[in-house]
Parts: sequence; structure tokens; C-alpha cells
Amino acid sequence: VCEEQKCQDEVFPLSMNYLDRFLSICPIRKSQLQLLGTACLLLASKLRQPRPLTADILVFYTDNSITLDDLC
Repeated sequence: VCEEQKCQDEVFPLSMNYLDRFLSICPIRKSQLQLLGTACLLLASKLRQPRPLTADILVFYTDNSITLDDLC
């Protein structure tokens, strides 16, 4: 997603940092992992991108396995 959407270099590592830090203190079900990863990517994008990724684009990349309501 980051490569295809031409995100800033620090967006993906920052999103993985958020993901790792969250998982280290809060266990989640495997079925929630894609939602968590998407939320971390959305947050990192909002903090580092001049034009951040949108929730719509990220839902598309999940092949609609999560919804906008899930993400927002």
C-alpha cells in the first residue's frame, strides 16, 4: 500500500511501530489484526503525509474485509 500510494519513507515503519507497541500491551484476536494494521497505517499516514491516505483507499486495499465504520 505504502509503495503503491507513494507514501513518505517513514510512514510504514511508523505504522509498524504503532502496531508492535499496541500488540505488546493488548492481545487481540487474529481476526482483528488486519483492522489494527489498517488503523495504524491510517494514523501514521495522517501524521507524516502532506496528503494522507484516506480510509476509503485503505478499505479498498483490504478488499472490503473491513468497513469504514470499523475503521472510523
